[in-house]
Amino acid sequence: MIRTLSRRARNALAQERGSLVGSFVFVLFVSIAMTAIVTAVTASLTASTAMNSLTSANDGANLGLNSYLDSAIRAAPSPGNVCSGTQCGQETTTTDSNGVHTVTLQGTDDTRATTNRIQTLRQVTATMISGYDSMGNPVWSNQADTTPYRFTNLVSRGNSSCAIDPDKAAWCWGANDQGQLGDGSTTNKPAPVKVQGTAKFVSLVSATGNTFCGLADDGKAWCWGNNTSGQLGTGGGAVGTNSTAPVNPTGNHNFTALFQGSTTTCGIDGAQQAWCWGANPGNGIPGPSPDPVAVAGTHNFTALTLDASTACGLESGGKVFCWTTTPTGRAGTDPAPANGTPVEISGGRTYTQVRAANEDRTDATSLLCALDSASQAWCWGTNATGQLGNGTTTDSLTPVAVTGGHSFQALIPSPSAVCGIDTVNHVWCWGDNSSGQLGIGSTTATKDPAAVDPGTSYSTVTAATSNGKTFCALATDGTAKCWGENGFSQAQSGSTTPVTSPAPVAGFKRLRSLSTGAGFSCVTDARNETSCWGRNDDGQTGSGAPTPASPPLPATRKPVAPSTFTGYLKGGK
Repeated sequence: MIRTLSRRARNALAQERGSLVGSFVFVLFVSIAMTAIVTAVTASLTASTAMNSLTSANDGANLGLNSYLDSAIRAAPSPGNVCSGTQCGQETTTTDSNGVHTVTLQGTDDTRATTNRIQTLRQVTATMISGYDSMGNPVWSNQADTTPYRFTNLVSRGNSSCAIDPDKAAWCWGANDQGQLGDGSTTNKPAPVKVQGTAKFVSLVSATGNTFCGLADDGKAWCWGNNTSGQLGTGGGAVGTNSTAPVNPTGNHNFTALFQGSTTTCGIDGAQQAWCWGANPGNGIPGPSPDPVAVAGTHNFTALTLDASTACGLESGGKVFCWTTTPTGRAGTDPAPANGTPVEISGGRTYTQVRAANEDRTDATSLLCALDSASQAWCWGTNATGQLGNGTTTDSLTPVAVTGGHSFQALIPSPSAVCGIDTVNHVWCWGDNSSGQLGIGSTTATKDPAAVDPGTSYSTVTAATSNGKTFCALATDGTAKCWGENGFSQAQSGSTTPVTSPAPVAGFKRLRSLSTGAGFSCVTDARNETSCWGRNDDGQTGSGAPTPASPPLPATRKPVAPSTFTGYLKGGK
């Protein structure tokens, strides 16, 4: 437009040069040109201002919507509707039965159609996490999923159990008053919950069920639960403070195996050096250690066993060394060694196995048994009810031979009785029998080995923790039988009277492992499905709800109501 006016003005000036008309035309041209320029600039500035205002409104609304989303993720109070100029943000939310929280962020203005941003958030609740992927992100399960868990390395002790899933994550259930389930809480859990952290476990250990430790695939030890004696190994400042989540013992050790007593934990490293922490570390100095310390002496240990007062180690050459922490401990020598000092047990024999009874009291005398290289059983310690199996009720500070000339492949001592599996898979028991724990059809004690269920071949026997008055065994055909104390139907379903002969556990075949706690028992089958029965007031059976007692039921994922709103993670369904 401006160029057109300029061309016309030049033509007029050429025709009327120096005339009044020419002057008038020139003035008119300048006036029109200036008006056009001012109009164009004004229009441009107006358009720019409008665009900037719209952009500002959009930015303000987006900031508001993001603020709302961030608040939802943190479970903080939401800022409500957000408006900026003519544009507003309207937020709406819905939550389905599986805890999926959908946030719709709606933006509108006077000139544009409605635009929506939809963000799906998943609620953070432990009951919805079934595992973790390779990046450590949670894998969420449907709360209605009742597929049985697949577990290995089942450890049932006290009133709690822990096991390992196919992805090497640890899961626990039952009593949790000391954080022994490792899920970050002290709330009992009647169904399995994942132990916190991303460690990949290859084995788990526990003596009483109040402290659990796991060996990770990188050789690191992780422990959680009770720490009254420093058995978590996290230093003097932590003694007496329980941990509800796994913690590493100090020292950055790499272990090949872990072992535990009621107040002491030990590990063997790649050089077969034993390190212990807690009440009875065996480092030659009386007293506990809240940090891992090397067991005194030059030893190449392959296995350890511990109770509340005594610890013993089996060397690769077959020698057994023991140490004690209280007068009730029994190190297998006479006279007894100084507290905390490992000594070789008397007799000069070589051994293939040594086992301490699962005694958790320091005021009770230790009971230990060992198998020598000729498969002969030897026991020492308390013998009030004939637990030594030598035909007497006299205690012994040193190993004495179990009578009968049996050749054993495994020994299972409990505080009140001892059972052994001989080399042809028959079970023999001796000691106290007040609750039928010898499985010989009566409640009469015996000071010599007595045959248990002679017509059945067994591969594994386990003794219940606490008083050790319930035994369960796996038969070589894959079935299970239990006998002894039965106050919670842990030995025989449908009854609470003592079971004096092995009673079949109905409904199970092709079993691989079993484990017993204080009043409950658990088995794992060939599909790695775990089932428990017996005492269940703290959720010990993992069946989904606490009850006084429970029949054999699998540890399954049970439907649960969505938990209280605690926050969300970004992600889709």
